[in-house]
Amino acid sequence: MSLRALAGVCLALSLSALAGLAGAADTRHESGGFYYYRSPVPDWVEVATVASSWPADAPGASDTSWRNWLIDAQVDRRTERRRRYFDTAFEATTEAMLAYAGRFTIDFSPDYQTLHLHRIELRRDGHWQDRMADARITLAQREGDFESDMSTGTVSALMVIADVRPGDVVRYAYSVEGENPVMGGHTHDAFRLAWTDPILLRRVRVDFAPGIEPSYRLINSDQAPALLELEDGQRLQWVGENLAAVAQEDNTPPWYSTVPMIEVAPRKAWRDVVAWATDLYPRQQPLPAELEARLAQWQTLSSPEERVAAALQAVQDEVRYFSVLLGDSTHRPAEPMTSWDRRFGDCKDKALLLVHLLERMGVQANPALVSSQRERAIGEGLPAASQFDHVIVEAEVNGRRYWLDPTLTHQRGPLAMRQASDFGLALPISASTAALRDMSELRELRSERSVHERYVVQEDGRSVRFEITTELRGGAANQRRREIAASSADRLSRDFADYYRRLHGELQVAEPLRIEDDEAAGVLRMHETYTLQKPWNHESPSHRTIDFYADMIAPLLRLEGALERAHPLWRPHPLTLEQTVVLVLPKDWSSGEAPGDVEISDHAFAYRREISRIDGGLRIVQTYRSEGDHVPVEAQAKHFDQRRTAVDALSVRMNLNPPRESSARERSRRLRALIEQPTQ
Repeated sequence: MSLRALAGVCLALSLSALAGLAGAADTRHESGGFYYYRSPVPDWVEVATVASSWPADAPGASDTSWRNWLIDAQVDRRTERRRRYFDTAFEATTEAMLAYAGRFTIDFSPDYQTLHLHRIELRRDGHWQDRMADARITLAQREGDFESDMSTGTVSALMVIADVRPGDVVRYAYSVEGENPVMGGHTHDAFRLAWTDPILLRRVRVDFAPGIEPSYRLINSDQAPALLELEDGQRLQWVGENLAAVAQEDNTPPWYSTVPMIEVAPRKAWRDVVAWATDLYPRQQPLPAELEARLAQWQTLSSPEERVAAALQAVQDEVRYFSVLLGDSTHRPAEPMTSWDRRFGDCKDKALLLVHLLERMGVQANPALVSSQRERAIGEGLPAASQFDHVIVEAEVNGRRYWLDPTLTHQRGPLAMRQASDFGLALPISASTAALRDMSELRELRSERSVHERYVVQEDGRSVRFEITTELRGGAANQRRREIAASSADRLSRDFADYYRRLHGELQVAEPLRIEDDEAAGVLRMHETYTLQKPWNHESPSHRTIDFYADMIAPLLRLEGALERAHPLWRPHPLTLEQTVVLVLPKDWSSGEAPGDVEISDHAFAYRREISRIDGGLRIVQTYRSEGDHVPVEAQAKHFDQRRTAVDALSVRMNLNPPRESSARERSRRLRALIEQPTQ
């Protein structure tokens, strides 16, 4: 992430903060019903000096549109309320980047945070200008996540300064104090040590009170911080100079950081995080009468797995997702009765409700903390509650562990098919939990999609009946169920027909779309039937050609973007796709020689194409199976070569030969049509 896009890039975490640096010199300013302070730099901060010039031998001395002169982050953990200070100086060297240099944003939560601005300055021709008084500063509650069913209460300080020119150095500094009380100090600080633009000076300082043992974790860096003794504690300090830009790449795994980072926090263990969370998730709370009745019904089902699936489905589909992240509701779930009565809740609300239902059934269940952003990378980080952003449920049924996500919807089938996404590692909230738990049970739960296409060439050889049966399992079926619920059969039918028109040209819908959902098996089937009116690539009285293309598999094999990478390549996993084509020819028609079989594999995927003769036609089966979620840098060249080979195999052209008699009839038909054509 570049300062061009977010000038307050030091906010790797949500700003925790801001309550009270107010002193005699502070002045309070209101905007939009909210307020901030203009304050001197606090005494505990050691102010950095911005260099007078950019060294000629430093990265960014030439051929760059943006330079970071200073990125300084200081955190004081010696008080009850964590204080954080950020100081940033940057320069747009081109006209095109001035829009980013003249504005920046700071987000905070006014329930427990207060914003203190210390400086807004601009250096031009070697002289610093104070721009604080002239800056346009607006506070607004934008709720950018509301359309994603989330209300955070976050307020944005929007700052705009006028008359910024290429070569000007803009500097701003602000402080934050405190954090959400619900966190109870179980937070960590995460800092990027490099950016996508060069940095002249990068500093990180974190101060700890006496008796508190500092801890840190480095990610993609081998430069350890210094540990310094203070009069009233200890300091971890990291300093970097003349830092080159780090290349950003698309399609990197969620657990992989493309930039070097450092995490800093008081030393804790995962059991400490569990103890913190245990107080937030009380057990044995009352349930509404309606749910008591439902529990009695579910208990009549024949197996524990069915009972758990029924409870899961009720929480998933009858309690809609909506998150209100205000005050301690950021991490404290609503009572189960409240969640059910209002029929909405977020991950933690729905997880606690489901846990209560399962425990009432005699099923051992626990809420489990996971990270949807970093997934298994949290195992490389420091033990802290702030590592997690999602809650699921761990349940043990008949000696088997299940991971259930109450925020998912339209899951069907056996309980094993209704499990959560694979987040890699989870922290169950249980007295027995002392470490992160591997979610390996989910590794082989594949999203499966198979498409069976049947091309029936009509007797006259002028059209083809095109029949498609699509069968979906696992995540693929769940996603399609959600699409069906959000649309209509008519709309889906039109969308599908338009898709095949783009592939095959002119067609007519021969039969209405038919959808079959075998909820017990968790299998969704869709049946489509069209008439292809111009099916041939080439047509003559004695010869036809037709192309078959594995369009379902193609998106996974196409090469897009840069092929020379510095980071691992993410691949969708685990999934299996199968696309079968059956060609049925009229009597006495023949087909030319078919291409050979193809089989390709590496550690990321396996692809196979098999072509066989059948009575009256031809069968083509193409399969794709993922074998891993990423490709390391050293294996990417071979991987791309394998994908190129597979892409070439996706398209199969067949030569078809009508019988001679049919050819003669076709010539006669064409001649008659020509003779009967009206004269101009």
